[in-house]
Amino acid sequence: MRAIYWLAKEDIATVKYDSLLNFLDEVGLESVKNLRVGGNATYQSHQSAEGMQDAIATVLKSNIDKLVEASPFFSLLIDESTDVSNHENLVVYVKLLKEFKPEFLACTVTQ
Repeated sequence: MRAIYWLAKEDIATVKYDSLLNFLDEVGLESVKNLRVGGNATYQSHQSAEGMQDAIATVLKSNIDKLVEASPFFSLLIDESTDVSNHENLVVYVKLLKEFKPEFLACTVTQ
């Protein structure tokens, strides 16, 4: 999951996931071997990576929703952007109070 999260944070395409895992395996990272649970289930495809990134995004968005619900005040700024693969995204910025301190959050919604 850390490799999946790292790809997203570094804005690296999920098609590089298999290559990243092969590299980590070559340098001796033992936990990569745990992904190979069967002949046909290696969890090394970019489809697996995309599914795991979607799961991570769902949890992060849920956490943001909870913070917004708990805040007595919040403001929104909504903008559109285009990512490196030329996909349009809707970006929602939230400024809220968390324990009486301002906090700034962002959430991207792919269109």
